[in-house]
Amino acid sequence: MQANDSTKTRKAKRYTIVRLQRLPDKNTMNLASTTTLTTSGITCLGTDR
Repeated sequence: MQANDSTKTRKAKRYTIVRLQRLPDKNTMNLASTTTLTTSGITCLGTDR
């Protein structure tokens, strides 16, 4: 289960980076921080359970 979770997280991060590269610099910081918090939160929840 954890192996799959980490794989999903990596794919999500890679996908996010690709999306961020297409956005203006103004939105990059906000999106990056929000995505990081969301991803870490999901990972923590999955690990706890």
